[in-house]
Amino acid sequence: MINKQKLTIMVVEDENLLLQAISKKLELDDISTIACSSGKQAIDRLNSSSELPDAIWLDYQLKDMDGIEFMGQLKKNEKCKQIPVIIESNSASEDKVNNMLALGAKRYLLKAEYRLKDIIEIIKTVIEESSKADKKINTHKILVVDDEPLVIKALTEKLSEAGFLVFTAYNGEEALLKVEKIKPDLILLDIIMPKLDGISVLKRLKASSKTMDIPVIILTNLYDDKKISEVLRTNNTDYLVKVEFTLNDIVELVNKKLKIKSFV
Repeated sequence: MINKQKLTIMVVEDENLLLQAISKKLELDDISTIACSSGKQAIDRLNSSSELPDAIWLDYQLKDMDGIEFMGQLKKNEKCKQIPVIIESNSASEDKVNNMLALGAKRYLLKAEYRLKDIIEIIKTVIEESSKADKKINTHKILVVDDEPLVIKALTEKLSEAGFLVFTAYNGEEALLKVEKIKPDLILLDIIMPKLDGISVLKRLKASSKTMDIPVIILTNLYDDKKISEVLRTNNTDYLVKVEFTLNDIVELVNKKLKIKSFV
């Protein structure tokens, strides 16, 4: 899919004039287009074709289904699971964005904020990132715990691009439930959160024989020597101050903790 010289993008958009405009813009950029005016048409086309697109440009709110239903149907087909999907929408609530990223969408873009040529460049970047991720995809599960949606979004995107299966929690109590359910290979954990703070979560994890060996990386904006010292005395735990590290640095540390060769 990735090695073809000419890119092919499937555009799923039920506004006919917009579908035509996107298709024409892609063709002017020497990109082949598979135009679909409904979610069902796109899914049927994907299920019946041996040639898959390099990416899917998906309108979130189609007349016959929304983005969540589309992603669910897409993931039922094993050969389609790795096709990068870029969502465009007229609205973007935090829940909607996080749900789509959790389902595997690579980007969520507001139509009003991007010109067609900007979206095309973003899609090209996503295809390149996905191509790299295809070479290193793994089944390691990462749990990201933070009460800031923008932090969750950024880490989910970056870790997904690096080939990890990413799960999220927005407070300490939810994190403990997710740990029990998904059994993550590593946890990225904020300190200051509602309901149960990160240090309390860490203590509970390390107190249980079932979870004490899970690597934990504390990610926080809190400069506190006492807390840093407390964390670093805990087995298999690291402490990073968010503003001092890039997303690439975090992926590098995750790879190191899981003993994975880094491609970042």
